[in-house]
Amino acid sequence: MDELTVIGAENGALIVVSADGARFRVPITEALHTALRQNRPPSPAPHRVAPREIQALIRQGLTAAEVAAQTGEQLEYIQRFEGPVLAEREYVVTAARSTPVAVAADVEPGTTGTFGSVIDRRLSALGARDIRWESRKTDAHWQVSVSFLDGDTARTAAWSFDPKRSVLAPINHEAQSLSQQGESAAPVLPRLRAVPSEGGARFD
Repeated sequence: MDELTVIGAENGALIVVSADGARFRVPITEALHTALRQNRPPSPAPHRVAPREIQALIRQGLTAAEVAAQTGEQLEYIQRFEGPVLAEREYVVTAARSTPVAVAADVEPGTTGTFGSVIDRRLSALGARDIRWESRKTDAHWQVSVSFLDGDTARTAAWSFDPKRSVLAPINHEAQSLSQQGESAAPVLPRLRAVPSEGGARFD
């Protein structure tokens, strides 16, 4: 069957052309209107979740696949909006790791560094493997976490983080161990204290 292409309309008829260049007139009748209505492609189903809601869920730490499963939306639709949020979460991790801190250690008293470099050294001292940094936002607060294997045990240390004030605070036991301050009966890790700055940065 030859395929015809519509190239225009005139005097109540469609002007169509065949592959070999021959032109034809097709009267625009009620029968043609009916055939077009019956063969019109179905309209796409309206999306149930707005882009802003999708990005809020990804900002909370969900993957695109998890958002699709939770909302019932197509994965391809979810993935259209995840890029900027993933970049934002990566930026928050970078900002947290760059926060200046000071190590209160017997060997190197007052040694300064960044939060990321200090935690990296402590994880290395533990022999941690499969280290992965992430961030997510809960309510109005950001959380920065590092997951790792301690022997055969999976652990996650998490800190709350205020990017504007550069304030970090441990929110679970693993984070407290990695950012330990003060005296303890059997300190395994060096202690941290904040580097004074105009912005009031601190590491608790």
